[in-house]
Amino acid sequence: MAEIQPKYHIIGAGIAGLQTAQLIRQKYSEAEVVVYEAAGQPGGRCFSFADKKLGIMLDNATHAVLHGNRLAAALLGKDQKFAKAVFYDIPAQKLNNGLLDNREEKALALFNLPLSETAPGIVFKTFCKLFPFTGRQLDVWFSRGSLHERLVKPLCRGLDIRTGWKLCGFAEQNGYIYKLTFNKGSIALLPQDKVIAALDAHNYTKIFGGHDFEYNEITNIFYRTSMQISLPGGNDFLGLSGSTAQWLFTMPGLLAVTISDSKKLNLSDEELSLKAWKEICALRGHAAAFLPPYRVLRHKRATIREDQSNNNRRPENCRTMWKNVLIAGDWTMKNWPCSIEAALASAYRAMKYL
Repeated sequence: MAEIQPKYHIIGAGIAGLQTAQLIRQKYSEAEVVVYEAAGQPGGRCFSFADKKLGIMLDNATHAVLHGNRLAAALLGKDQKFAKAVFYDIPAQKLNNGLLDNREEKALALFNLPLSETAPGIVFKTFCKLFPFTGRQLDVWFSRGSLHERLVKPLCRGLDIRTGWKLCGFAEQNGYIYKLTFNKGSIALLPQDKVIAALDAHNYTKIFGGHDFEYNEITNIFYRTSMQISLPGGNDFLGLSGSTAQWLFTMPGLLAVTISDSKKLNLSDEELSLKAWKEICALRGHAAAFLPPYRVLRHKRATIREDQSNNNRRPENCRTMWKNVLIAGDWTMKNWPCSIEAALASAYRAMKYL
């Protein structure tokens, strides 16, 4: 009698959930794999959309990938452009591109938290991944309204993804979950079926319980421009020191600003956009004659707060209290910075337990 094959239910179509689904399909080509996503599109925090106000394709945030993040870099493909991270010191009005320059600014970008407040385990893990800091390890790729095409679309290929399916609850018995309840109906699980919960930390805790986390915000500002803005040194992205704006990314018709750990800024969208725009004009030697059309996106739970207290709350592995449920997602990777790389790594880890 043929053995009944398990069905795989993946909750969450972010990077971790999609990568897990693809790995399952690669290993078990005949397996039934279903991905459930509460939002109207896959990708989690990585998606692109047509912004009606600016009349251009935007990413929900400008995402950056280091070449040393091998899983993420491989997903982008060999044809993608990586470039050196260069900083501009606004008070001194000079460019810095040395390896040891702007360590605090680099750490803030990596951890969404000042280096002095970041858990030592996260700092050490990052150091090990990027060591020996030679060649292209620290080169950067950034999204240009291209998250869907470059990251999400390849991971969706061939998958059964059910968008608009929000998990509302579950039923358990004898250490197993036997029913998943969604806004669109309930799914009964057979004893051999597997569930991979690839939700973000906030939504996972709401449904399944466990430690809640503190979160840090990231704010992105997108300015619609008549042409591609030129930056000092001819760079198309630039780190800044001594300013509110921390990173500038320029492309035809658009200039994007990223501000990490931005919750402490007590400014309205208009005040913040005007302040950052004045800084951009000043470093280019131009007067801020007018504020161009802009869009501000504040991600209040962009990452868990990556200090020691919150790092201690992260799970030790991907197992849960239920024998048929595993977890995935960047927040589940203790001692890893929350990133696309950590999300992908969590998928590979989950596969070892399936």
